[in-house]
Amino acid sequence: MSAIASQHEGTDRAAQSGRRVPRANRGAWTIALLLVTLALTVAARGDSVLPGDVAVTRQIQRPDSTIVGYLADLGNAAGSATVSIPLSIVLVAALWLRRCPVEAAVVASVTVLRPANTLLKSLFDSPRPTNDLVHVEAPVSGWGFPSGHAMGITLLCGSIIWVALRLLPPGWLRRGIVAGAATFILLTGFGRIYVGAHWPSDVLGGYLWGTIAIVAVATTVERLVAPLPAGETSAGGTADGDPAANSGSS
Repeated sequence: MSAIASQHEGTDRAAQSGRRVPRANRGAWTIALLLVTLALTVAARGDSVLPGDVAVTRQIQRPDSTIVGYLADLGNAAGSATVSIPLSIVLVAALWLRRCPVEAAVVASVTVLRPANTLLKSLFDSPRPTNDLVHVEAPVSGWGFPSGHAMGITLLCGSIIWVALRLLPPGWLRRGIVAGAATFILLTGFGRIYVGAHWPSDVLGGYLWGTIAIVAVATTVERLVAPLPAGETSAGGTADGDPAANSGSS
């Protein structure tokens, strides 16, 4: 029992050791994120191509080398459902076994939200790139905004970053995990644009909608399982079972 208690104390210290954003500031950033996402979504809706999409895509597709192609393939594979969903399941199981139910619940919840990307695409009817504008390596059917690969990798790697910041103390391990997860997020976006599967605005939309999903789920789960004040039990009494305290003054 003492070992388990020490583990949870260490986890608590790790979570508290990072710099926490004040709740008011966090709310302001969340509102700003939502407004930016909605603005981009409204602009991307419909048949037109957003200004800059063609030019940026052509610049990204300009390099032609084996290494660049390999990086694009790696990013595309990482963002696919066949890779990211099994990895999410493994992460949920590992967190549950490590007795981190809050983190496991958040990762599981954002993974379940991945199919919502199909609904978003059907609502916005934004077309994918075509060969008359940019190079399309392999035509993909369906709508483009927001990118499913970009949203999926954001849900997976974004939740990994959130877990790392909560559970790990500041140091090289936490920095390495955060940097690695962020790299795969960027690689997936690069890969989708490089092969002509998505416009840059589609990728950015996937990043934004994925981030909103993580923020919404994490905030909800944290509120639902927020720890009770020290010394208070779920029944409203005190942890030491003092009958006077539990029965109230009479």
